[in-house]
Amino acid sequence: MAQEYSHFSHSSRRGSWKPALALCAVALGAFAPGALQAQGDAIQIPSGWSDSYFARLDSARAPTVTVAVMNFSGGPLVEERLRFSMSDILITDLVNTGRFEVVERDQLDVVLAEQKLQQDGLTDVSATALQLGKLINAELIVFGMVTSATHEKVDRFAYDLMRSKVSVDIRAVDASTGQVVVSQTAEGAAESKVITTANGEVVSGSTDYDALDVDASRSALEQVARRLAEAFPLVGLVAHADGETVFLDAGAARGVRVGDDFVVFRRGREITHPTTGGHLGWEKVVIGTVQVTSVDAQLATARVTRLVDSSAPLAPGDVAIAQAAAAQGKGR
Repeated sequence: MAQEYSHFSHSSRRGSWKPALALCAVALGAFAPGALQAQGDAIQIPSGWSDSYFARLDSARAPTVTVAVMNFSGGPLVEERLRFSMSDILITDLVNTGRFEVVERDQLDVVLAEQKLQQDGLTDVSATALQLGKLINAELIVFGMVTSATHEKVDRFAYDLMRSKVSVDIRAVDASTGQVVVSQTAEGAAESKVITTANGEVVSGSTDYDALDVDASRSALEQVARRLAEAFPLVGLVAHADGETVFLDAGAARGVRVGDDFVVFRRGREITHPTTGGHLGWEKVVIGTVQVTSVDAQLATARVTRLVDSSAPLAPGDVAIAQAAAAQGKGR
């Protein structure tokens, strides 16, 4: 999808005093309180943006993605070994990212029963996603499979180390196109240090492999949730702007944290096909960037870190999209 970039041109003049004067001005600006960056590389809208977010915002809906999580397949590994709901763990992790709304389990079960579809063992995930997307108004269908679950007991000199490892394969499918948008393999591990007496009585640590399996599964699925969150970025609106301070309508409840960076832009002209006249998308006009300085449950306060044009400040209704954790250098 086309994105709007902003460029800055610099004109060179003859005369030795002007470059020196310009250098002094830059130096003074760098130390001026509250000085805003207005030059450098063009600001790019982070990946993951879709113009479908505009439709949600226009209808006063939260700019989140509706997702349905199918029960995990895996045969005996799921039926006999992992006697808990992997899908419920993943649902909790997805909700905690603030990017997703989840289709209720009861609603999903009813539709699956009516359509005589099994939640596991599906071979054609694309066709299933297309069918379910229409029936439950989901935009994303997540399929999961447990590929391995192992237990290991290591005899150390003073204790036993009990370890569980769980591996999963995940495919997230766009319910409107049938395209796999995220495919990931993740492995989680959990361990317990068990100390026993000479007669075998447990002094400390847990010998419950079932509990370790839950912790190992949770570790793997947290990785999956982070990957899905990166593919569907956090989007909000500028609620109020006052000079270099702005307020965003997304707070801690949607996963915003102090130090998060957002690119702010607004919708420009509609782009149509030159021959058919059909709608293709919208121009995105980048305004600048902000960084979160404090967070409430539903509101984030941020400072403007860069403006494309100092005469065009941020305004209520502008769209703010979070930069990926990797781009921010936070390694979440």
